[in-house]
Amino acid sequence: MPEDVTTNPGGVGRPYLVEMIYDVLVHPEKLEHLFFELSALYDVGISRGPGGAAGPHDPLLLTLEGIETHLDQVAALFERLGREYRSADVGETAQADDVIWLDRFGAIQDKSGSAARMAASSPPASVFDLQIDSDVAVSLRAQLAALARLPVFSVIPVHNPDGSRTYWSLTGLREPRQNAVAELRRMNFGWSDAAGQVVVDAFSLTPSERDILRFVVDGKSLTELARVRGRSIETVRTQAKALLTKTGVRSQLELVRMFAAVSLAAPDVKPAAANAADRRIRGNSTVRASDGRDIGVEVCGPPAGRPVLFLHNMFGGPAMTAGVIAELERLNIRLICPWRPGYFESTRWQGGPRDLPQAVADDLERVLDSYGIGRTIVVGHMSGAVHAAAAAALLPERVAGAIAVAGFVPFVDHRMFNMMANWPRIFAYTARYVPAAMAVLIRGTMALLREGMKEVFFNGLFQTSQADRATIGDPEISHIFQKEAGRAMMHSTAGYEMDVVLAASDWSQWFQRPAGKAMQFIHGEADHVTTREQVSYVAARFDNLKPVFVPDAGSLLLFQKPALVVGLIAELLDERVGR
Repeated sequence: MPEDVTTNPGGVGRPYLVEMIYDVLVHPEKLEHLFFELSALYDVGISRGPGGAAGPHDPLLLTLEGIETHLDQVAALFERLGREYRSADVGETAQADDVIWLDRFGAIQDKSGSAARMAASSPPASVFDLQIDSDVAVSLRAQLAALARLPVFSVIPVHNPDGSRTYWSLTGLREPRQNAVAELRRMNFGWSDAAGQVVVDAFSLTPSERDILRFVVDGKSLTELARVRGRSIETVRTQAKALLTKTGVRSQLELVRMFAAVSLAAPDVKPAAANAADRRIRGNSTVRASDGRDIGVEVCGPPAGRPVLFLHNMFGGPAMTAGVIAELERLNIRLICPWRPGYFESTRWQGGPRDLPQAVADDLERVLDSYGIGRTIVVGHMSGAVHAAAAAALLPERVAGAIAVAGFVPFVDHRMFNMMANWPRIFAYTARYVPAAMAVLIRGTMALLREGMKEVFFNGLFQTSQADRATIGDPEISHIFQKEAGRAMMHSTAGYEMDVVLAASDWSQWFQRPAGKAMQFIHGEADHVTTREQVSYVAARFDNLKPVFVPDAGSLLLFQKPALVVGLIAELLDERVGR
């Protein structure tokens, strides 16, 4: 029976959250469970004190204390994973005989296929009839018993009749199948040089530690490694403990789980680009930024229309519905839509969120010059509101006014998080206070779209707004939302990560502008991503933020009320620039 070594680098305050984090990377549909658990922890924090924490020195409601190491670990690993790495390099999608269904007592519901091959003689009746270590069996019983209350994800090593060891992931079934409540799925990742190099680079492993990592992943024992390398078992165990300490895990099983997450997690969404007729975009180009970066620019509306800068949201780009296009044509408005750094085909910017608005403003000036536009207004859609406000402040000679459509507002204190629905609140809160968690949340969200589970994603964002639920059910809008999210993060999530941190900060300095330059926020009364309460809360503090609340509209206001939104854009353009 292969031996295991353990360390305890500080312990884990919420071990079930650690399980959920790794579970999401392999099974993206479990993301909603992670959001539910984080939201529940936040709500518990609110209940402990009236009104929630508000001052800069007050305790945070959700700290995720004890799991930051795992979050940092995931973020570091995927930062190094790179765009060229593919999960297909390390194994194909599991087939039917790679899955074993279990009931809550561990009884195997299908005794053919994989289960039969795992036993030396007759097919086993229970998972506990397989050759698993005693401590693994104890943990397995506890996890099966806890399935009704907690999400489960763990790695189960099984000793095969030929002496080798294979790894299986244990997860709860999303929907129970007859008596089955959990599944064991063969982890066909094996050793991958690409994934191995990611781990080596992330944690600065020595050649000896890399060898130990490979032996553990391949299911071999430390005794065998000692024999192959001609070292004493004590020396190899000491090196193994050093490996666990470096990688921040407590056991060989956690090490395998981490490697499996790197090996099995799929790449970012790379959908086929929609055709030009579908997107109704013309006049696209690439503009060179002042520092040499590429800025992708797309144009929407009549080719000779009056130009308006349009700054996209963090989930998508400039594609518009037929209703919006019709209004642009009617009012002769042409939207010039630059992709911000790190989105789609715009080169990633290497600075931090604090300095991003200046970089975007510089990019906008280059775009205006390239398109021969002297002066216009800027429209910020959702998270684009941050950059619209900054552009109006930083480019007063070129930007005559700014509008936000369903725009995010600055988080002037963290009472504002209590005004939000669960999904947007957790995204905003983690971006501001636990940024390491963003790698898991973003990758899980993109995987939902890639795996065709857009309903889970849409439900998380829009379930509390009746107006948005009805709108996202429209096939045209659902298609645009999903495809544009894929295009936005085609090459990486760098732009999104930067934007979400910036949007969840206090960026109210951009409202400190001379009188007469007020920024208009066109906002749906049923918007639950950025709520009316939040907009009013910030507007009461700044004279230069003027809200316009629209009945029967939500976060998808642009698609719900195209005549109203484009009409207000035209009015501001007439007022500030002229016809």
